[in-house]
Amino acid sequence: SRFEIIWSSKFIEDRINRRLIGTKLESFSEEFNEHFNIGNSTFNFKEDNTVFNAKINYDKKTIVLRDVTNEDLILKQYINEKVVLAELEIDNYQQLQSTLAEEDLFKVQSAVIKMLDELVSKHNITYKQYVNGKFIINTNQNVLDAFVLSKFDFLDRVRKVDVADNVKVTASMGVGAGTSEFKQLSEMAKDGLVQALARGGDQ
Repeated sequence: SRFEIIWSSKFIEDRINRRLIGTKLESFSEEFNEHFNIGNSTFNFKEDNTVFNAKINYDKKTIVLRDVTNEDLILKQYINEKVVLAELEIDNYQQLQSTLAEEDLFKVQSAVIKMLDELVSKHNITYKQYVNGKFIINTNQNVLDAFVLSKFDFLDRVRKVDVADNVKVTASMGVGAGTSEFKQLSEMAKDGLVQALARGGDQ
């Protein structure tokens, strides 16, 4: 009958931990079925705790499965640990410098440094203030993904700091990711920060 498995190796049955002969292809994971139903011939899918690579020969009606769990894990670790550089700047810092008392300006800097120190304790990041009001942050893709998921909510905490009457503290950030070239990462972070500031900052 249609898509019934008529032969399978012992290796595959041992990995999947059940008898496959006589069952339908639909008995594989939902992820397998999604790829199969749209006609993909090569793809990875997860079955229980094993990641398989499937190569389908539609003409010969055969499927070759290979256990790629370790390769998948190494690839994910590599992606998650890729270096990410970010630049963070206190918005309108020069203006604040010229209008605020020294004590209030110190509160502004302290608010941002406190926020960054909290990130250091919770995540895998380091930072350095290279000019007053400007910081460079070094982290990895895994942490950036967590920041994106939280919608960079740590920037919200800076806004809540009470510095002086009618003074709102905000910060902007540019991020460089997706390459191993430090020069490119730095340029991407700078470009992102310039764009954020051009849109009015606070982002």
